Amino acid sequence: MQNTAALTAWLTRKLEPAPDVPPAAYVAVCPQEGRRSYPQRGRVNVGDKPAPQVVQDVLAILSDLDESRRAEENPLVRVRLHVYGPKGMDSIGEMVFVVGSDAGAGERAESDGSREGELVATIREMRLLASDAVASLGRAASAGYTLGIEALKENARLSHELAETKAALMLAEQERGSSPMEAALTQLAPVVAAKMLAANGGGS
Repeated sequence: MQNTAALTAWLTRKLEPAPDVPPAAYVAVCPQEGRRSYPQRGRVNVGDKPAPQVVQDVLAILSDLDESRRAEENPLVRVRLHVYGPKGMDSIGEMVFVVGSDAGAGERAESDGSREGELVATIREMRLLASDAVASLGRAASAGYTLGIEALKENARLSHELAETKAALMLAEQERGSSPMEAALTQLAPVVAAKMLAANGGGS
């Protein structure tokens, strides 16, 4: 495993006591698995250990992870370290580093251990998060458009059914409101008309 100088410098600085910053309680070791996944695969408790010892313990975990993954032909390339305060309630800092010897020539650690390097790495991480957010927003907007079209279709169908129901009710009210005489005349009208036609035809 190579390229651990930046990791060592950054971690050493994060383990040093600082005003208004809680003391470090443990370091979470999170190797990259997949494009954006960094699950925790190791943990080093700080306690009363000196910073160099904590760094060595972290490097030992990374060495074990790298060895086991090389056996699976999946070498360790990147790792995220996250330093937590007491009870894991306070995040003192986190950073992603290139540590594998198989890292491409164009790849470099997100931080060179300096404050300027941390700023550059933070900006890069924010850009990646913003890109993911824009993509998620685009997917949500597309899904919302589809739902809107379906809602319009359903609204049109319900409006059509409502109009048919109103027409049926009006017809029923008209039939119910007619008098017996009107109903009889309605039934007799075709018979009378037929007889009149027959009588006119007979007289001609």
